[in-house]
Amino acid sequence: MWNIRDNWLHPARPQRRARYVIGVRALRVLDPRVLLLWLACVIVGVLVCGDIGLGAGLGTAFLLLTLDRALYPWLRLLRTLAPLAILIVLLDLLAGSPYAGIRTAARLVTLASVGQAFGRIADGERLLAGLTALHVPFSVSFVLIGGARAVPQVRDDLGALRDAARLRGIALDGPPWRQFGGWRRVLVPLLVATIRRGMQLGEAMEARAFGAATRRTPRGALAWSPADSLAALAAVLYLAGCVAGSLALPRLAG
Repeated sequence: MWNIRDNWLHPARPQRRARYVIGVRALRVLDPRVLLLWLACVIVGVLVCGDIGLGAGLGTAFLLLTLDRALYPWLRLLRTLAPLAILIVLLDLLAGSPYAGIRTAARLVTLASVGQAFGRIADGERLLAGLTALHVPFSVSFVLIGGARAVPQVRDDLGALRDAARLRGIALDGPPWRQFGGWRRVLVPLLVATIRRGMQLGEAMEARAFGAATRRTPRGALAWSPADSLAALAAVLYLAGCVAGSLALPRLAG
């Protein structure tokens, strides 16, 4: 494949892009239980291990999103979370604890970034098989995976409704009272579209006799490999390093 517009003597750019996503492809072939273990270790590190776990979690999310060439969606996520993070900081500032507000806002941004990064790597069917292999009830697993899959659809619907509202002259920017009136007109059709999608999903599940069988057979068997063992060990070492760093940091500061 050759790119004539840039230079007919050089290969096209899609071949150049493949070098960046090779790391993400290697992660996608791992056992889903390993990905769940990594996700659990990163979340525990962010919530428990203080600034060390916070920085390690944000760095992990940034590395995964960079390998997946998904920095622009990450910036959009940060822009969406910015008002909420600023509100948290201001409320804690009024309460007399600004540093606590900054840490809470940073945890919120980090957890959302970690969720976005792992959501782009993981596959819904493989995660469902991994949760089933971990003896999680299928009804719980289905609700978790189905809810996670619904988030990008709701986000796309919200973007389309927002663009349509601006084309019709509905003010979505400016003072808060103007934004409230504009967003009220957007959220009502968004709620209708979400309910309609849920009803369609329910009708499709009923047409396929979902839940009629007491025992479900897996679509594909999970196979544990040596690479999965190394990745699981790396996750445990990651969490141990975060815990050790959070315990050693006050001593070094003192």
